[in-house]
Amino acid sequence: MRTFILSMLLSFPLFASAQETLTEHNQKFARHLHLLNSVLNHLDVYYVDTLDSKKVIDEAINYVLYNLDPYTQYIPEEETGEFLESTTGKYGGIGSPINFDSKRNLCYFSYPYEGKPAAEAGVRTGDFILQVDGEELKMREGEKPADYSQRVTSKLRGEAGTTFKLLVERPGVEGNIELTLTRRVIEMSCVPYFGMVDEGVGLIYIESFMENTARDVRRAFVALKQMGMTHLILDLRGNPGGLVSEAVDIVGFFMPNGTKVVTLKGKVAEFEQTYVTDDEPLDTKIPLAIIVDDSSASASEITAGTLQDYDRAIVVGERTYGKGLVQQSRDLSYGAILKFTTTKYFIPSGRCIQAYDFKNRGEDGRPKHLPDSLAKTFYTKAGRPVKDGGGVTPDSVMMPSKLHDFVYDLILSREVHDFIVRYCNTRTLPPFEAYALSDADYVEFKQFILDSSFSYKPRSLHVLDALDEAVKKEELNAASELQALRALLTPNVADEIDRHKDVISPLLTLLIVRTAYAEAQSYEAKYKQDEVLKQTLNLLRNPEACEEILKK
Repeated sequence: MRTFILSMLLSFPLFASAQETLTEHNQKFARHLHLLNSVLNHLDVYYVDTLDSKKVIDEAINYVLYNLDPYTQYIPEEETGEFLESTTGKYGGIGSPINFDSKRNLCYFSYPYEGKPAAEAGVRTGDFILQVDGEELKMREGEKPADYSQRVTSKLRGEAGTTFKLLVERPGVEGNIELTLTRRVIEMSCVPYFGMVDEGVGLIYIESFMENTARDVRRAFVALKQMGMTHLILDLRGNPGGLVSEAVDIVGFFMPNGTKVVTLKGKVAEFEQTYVTDDEPLDTKIPLAIIVDDSSASASEITAGTLQDYDRAIVVGERTYGKGLVQQSRDLSYGAILKFTTTKYFIPSGRCIQAYDFKNRGEDGRPKHLPDSLAKTFYTKAGRPVKDGGGVTPDSVMMPSKLHDFVYDLILSREVHDFIVRYCNTRTLPPFEAYALSDADYVEFKQFILDSSFSYKPRSLHVLDALDEAVKKEELNAASELQALRALLTPNVADEIDRHKDVISPLLTLLIVRTAYAEAQSYEAKYKQDEVLKQTLNLLRNPEACEEILKK
């Protein structure tokens, strides 16, 4: 155990403060490391119970990393496959996510990917997984949902070319269904949709930046050009980032060869690097807009921020997340991997958009967000002022409408999922172009929810609960008044469903389309309701307004 502890802990980089020399720091670090090793060794030998060395070391490592930043992670051997999949998007399996149903204690399929083995074999959203090759996949006594889901996933995945029998229960359909599936190498595209969203206007949705993202963006761009595209929108909303090199290549599609994109700066020289575009661009003139939101991060921010710095694109939407840190991964002993932060990145104007200070945390232990008052001003190529330290601020801020709390809770509820699954399983739907949610469908939906266990508790009732407790502690005589107020604040679910019909009905339509039709059609339906996209199209239709933004 001592050798294992020492080999793992020595994998961590040494950080010297400005007040001490590197030699002094290394000596101090060695003393503390020896002390830790001594403590663990004594516990291993003398503690009353036998220690689980893996559990102890994993927890110790994760505690150290937790206090650095959320992007520095230790990946034990049993999780390295999943980690590598997150960067390549490739694995051997059937191409469908699964979720856990806490009521049934079973896993079910969630939106099988179009063109993958699960969808081709007839697997549908909501199908409960009962058996794989005759082996029942019930939850074991004492098994945690996460462990159970991982066990089911391991049964579904495997070597490409292997075939197995799958037994599922389909809600709304009598009897269990047996399907035959053959595993393949699943390669997920980071460009799940591209298409024409208006006359002459193409849109490419980039979900993340993994291997071959730039390749898929190039293919989408060429296809849209053939459809008559004269303006382009890149949708980076919800994109958490990924590989810096893919972002550099995508920037290079719209900037001349040799353009500087991003510079990585850190403590160790081997990690410092400046990325420039190294291929001929696709189009340096096409009017370009990039939509971002507060979940757009990392490589998304490099793409949007760099094209903003060169005044090459109009950035619209919400201010981005603000992740200006770059990670590298290193192989450790025993098949483990350490992913750790090595550098900050700086885009062409010179700004770093890192928003959170993980080194100087608040009293609550949370990282501090750089206040806008301390943000420094930089300038784009045309002289437009831009700020650092808080993500990429759009040139034109466009905010989506916020959902009422009742609508939000309802749409995300398990009960709505159950209705959608049964709705799609128990009727023959018309072609996508002819589908519409009818008033009769909405009445059926309303009754389904009323007959279900769905309940809604507004924030005002949570506040009233706290007030009720305080009144009881103070022994005040206000029970009748509080009861009357509770009756007034308690919502009637039926009335709320009627009151919000204009919002709920389009959202139900999106969920039904996503479940019953092709993936591209679900995106088409989504973008037809997209308020921010509509605002972006209005901006692109006004070249004078675009020019004014880019030159002011």
